[in-house]
Amino acid sequence: MPRLSGIDLAMTGMPGMANHAPMKIGGVRTTVGEDGKTLIATLPRPLAAGTYKLDWHAVSVDTHRIAGSLTFTVR
Repeated sequence: MPRLSGIDLAMTGMPGMANHAPMKIGGVRTTVGEDGKTLIATLPRPLAAGTYKLDWHAVSVDTHRIAGSLTFTVR
């Protein structure tokens, strides 16, 4: 169910800045791919160098919710 699925994205670390408070990345749009299984995030602009945490959730047609998270680094 695309309207109930989405992501939250936050920058958790910035090069050269110790104790960086997480900053939420706004303006992210999500859609579901044609296969009905792929969640696609479109960002308003390229991500700056740093570390990020992405929390995702998806709701199926039978209203079961699944969720997960991942971290990644942009160099």
